Amino acid sequence: MGILFSHVCMRIFIRIYQMNIMFKRLLQNVFSKPEFGHSLWVMLGQVVVSGAAFIFTYVLANYVSPEVVGGFRFLIALQSTISVLALIGLGTALNQSVACGHTGSYIEAIKTKFKYGLLGTLILLIIAGYYFFYTDNLELAYSVLILSILFSFIETFNLYASYLQGLSQFKVSALLLGISRVGVVFFV
Repeated sequence: MGILFSHVCMRIFIRIYQMNIMFKRLLQNVFSKPEFGHSLWVMLGQVVVSGAAFIFTYVLANYVSPEVVGGFRFLIALQSTISVLALIGLGTALNQSVACGHTGSYIEAIKTKFKYGLLGTLILLIIAGYYFFYTDNLELAYSVLILSILFSFIETFNLYASYLQGLSQFKVSALLLGISRVGVVFFV
């Protein structure tokens, strides 16, 4: 009986050892593929951005007055709406262009994005003027004025991620995107 038990235990141990080796080989094959590494960095970047957004939302909800939160949400909605004028699909086009080897298209994309961003800046200046001259909400007027000054730069700066992804520099892209988003959270 003891020999039979020992034989069964040995077979189970050998089977577990073989499965362990097969699992290690599978993981090595999966992790050695560049597609997995690229998607891992993109996912990590998304986790960092989502975590920063969660922290920012928590701080807004618990430590800031509802009026300030409403003003901030208004500014975010305004920036998102006006950003349509700044050619939001240009990042995708740049990504494809750089992936095909046309790295010089980055400078042209920056110029084009900045030029169309100036239209958004003009609209935001008009909105800031409205709040400055026709309402008593000077905080919102100054906030929209600051947004109008930074609008073209913010929209243009977002192109670097598309450029790096087109170069298959997913690690650098994820790190820079995460740092910039976390920086925005702590700056605001």
